[in-house]
Amino acid sequence: NQLIVTVGANQVPTFDKNKLGFNLSARYYLSDDLSVGGQFSIANKKYNRGFGYQVHNTLLNLYTINIPIQYDVVSNDKFTLGLGLSNGIMFAVLRNPDDVEEEEVYDSETGISHIYYKPKRLNTDAYFVLTPNVDFTYKLLELDAEDNVSMLLNFNVGYQIPFGAGNFSKSSTFRNYTFNFGLSFKGLVD
Repeated sequence: NQLIVTVGANQVPTFDKNKLGFNLSARYYLSDDLSVGGQFSIANKKYNRGFGYQVHNTLLNLYTINIPIQYDVVSNDKFTLGLGLSNGIMFAVLRNPDDVEEEEVYDSETGISHIYYKPKRLNTDAYFVLTPNVDFTYKLLELDAEDNVSMLLNFNVGYQIPFGAGNFSKSSTFRNYTFNFGLSFKGLVD
């Protein structure tokens, strides 16, 4: 009955090189060594080209939603080494930062409307993604001995393999090594 939540940064492959982004994941242990969960990551990259559209600049938003499955092959009080496979969906959203659209959001609690300006969407490509990976965690400190809550340093290295075809990108555009690092919190769940 353990849950591990990780907040950190990730490097994901894009058109020309890896881009740093944000990563949030949670995994629940089904047994002492086997865990399954959910993961969300986001990364943004600006380009000085149009990718076939009549624009000078573009902004690429990458959103990935994965289901990670991991088996811990080495596990002791201080260190864990796990082998995993994440599968999910990646959305590559191409936007024109020079053409913004207005979006009004109403806050029902305060009764105030807020107006936001976001770059206009040009196109969206979606890919199915498999990522075999190796996960390392090192226990930094124990936060609560009674509930066995610990803070861990987490590193994850994988190889992202997207499947599918896009309108402005190819699956090979996003195929490469990925690297995630961050802080994890692990504890018992009632």
